[in-house]
Amino acid sequence: MLVDRLASFAVVTSVAMSAVPTTAFAQGQDGTRAERNAQVIASLLPGRYDNVNQVYFDKRLETDEAQHRQRMHVEIARSPDGDTLSWIARSSDADGDITAEHRFKASLHPEQDGRTVRMKLHRSVDGGTRPLAGCDLLWSMEASQFRAVRDEGDCDSDLASLPVELQLGEGDLWWSLSEDDRPPITLERARTFSCYIDVPGVGGGRDIPYRRYEIDDIHDKGGEQWVEMDDGSALSVKLTNVRWPMNNLNGIFTRHSFVVYLSERRDGEEREIAYSWTQPDAQRIGINIKTALVNCFMLNNEEIEPFFRDEPRL
Repeated sequence: MLVDRLASFAVVTSVAMSAVPTTAFAQGQDGTRAERNAQVIASLLPGRYDNVNQVYFDKRLETDEAQHRQRMHVEIARSPDGDTLSWIARSSDADGDITAEHRFKASLHPEQDGRTVRMKLHRSVDGGTRPLAGCDLLWSMEASQFRAVRDEGDCDSDLASLPVELQLGEGDLWWSLSEDDRPPITLERARTFSCYIDVPGVGGGRDIPYRRYEIDDIHDKGGEQWVEMDDGSALSVKLTNVRWPMNNLNGIFTRHSFVVYLSERRDGEEREIAYSWTQPDAQRIGINIKTALVNCFMLNNEEIEPFFRDEPRL
């Protein structure tokens, strides 16, 4: 469970090492499962999450409209001292306009039972924080995931996006809200890419002048950015790592795909120009339609270590 990325957390007792001889400690200093689980959860939670696939396939599968979810994007980051996790949850409508944004912090504390991890929630207020009474979540480990449920008590919060239950795996964060009984918001972990658009799409070593437009930060769960062109038009790059909940053709299994879309806005009208796809774990993707070239990557060529045959994985 990503143990190579585990970092020190406030719930773990550390032993400082010194070059000066000291009395040896006993080797049998067993900790609890809760202490270890708190470390794993603290390492696994940070990241970017989005439910773009849920929003799209709810419509394509023609599910009951009352069960549909709004688009939701969540960013979780660990504080520099490792004591807290900062959460930002944004909801948006079909046009991409943000309808709500909530910020809160969380801290993890192993319970006395040695198995459960308590997550205390704090609301960001006037540059500081205040505890959200009755809103604690209790984490426990299941077969292949962690599950957190609201501790009994009246949650003192008007935050509509505050979860009553979370399910955390290596690739997903399922988020259940208190205001209804709809299915959980299925947030999938996103990867961050950089891209550029070359106009025109020069290739094959041709010595032709072109203009490069750079995009520094775009994620692969429906992330999209528009770039203004010199002629007043605009081009957009959108990345979507598609997880198919059904098959694209009857009786034929459809594999997941990583897709890049190129669209144009001209004279107030938008149109999709082209798209291409590759394997979902690919670290780079591109498309060249000659009038424009798009290249997206997790690491650019200046950062890649030279290799002989097989490209190293991140």
